[in-house]
Amino acid sequence: MAHNAEHEACDLLMEIERLDMLEIYIDENAYAKVCLYLTSCVSYVPEPENSALLKCALNIFRKFNRYPEALRLALMLNDVELVENIFTSCKDIVIQKQMAFMLGRHGMFLELNEDVEDYEDLTEIMSNVQLNSNFLALAREM
Repeated sequence: MAHNAEHEACDLLMEIERLDMLEIYIDENAYAKVCLYLTSCVSYVPEPENSALLKCALNIFRKFNRYPEALRLALMLNDVELVENIFTSCKDIVIQKQMAFMLGRHGMFLELNEDVEDYEDLTEIMSNVQLNSNFLALAREM
């Protein structure tokens, strides 16, 4: 990782089936490239290995608090428990709203506790209640 050979390291670890070592040795400078490489390899490997690649990239994203990227991979894995865990572990309300838009677009609704900050906004966003007005507001902003 220190010698800018991330792809070779990923290939080697995939070959010996030790992707868990990536999470140990990865740093702030290399995680984006490694996760991009892992997710791009998913379509070229058979079934049990592609899930392992997605889970490895997801764990790396979570390690560096990249919640929307981790949520996207959890949605690809179709793991509702993991999606809920990622959503509730994020404490930044703006990022939670971004993830709520992602969930709404994906058609997944999470039952949140009413003590969650901005509970009503998050449930509205996940339910796609104001989708049209949100698109219009975005268009005006742009």
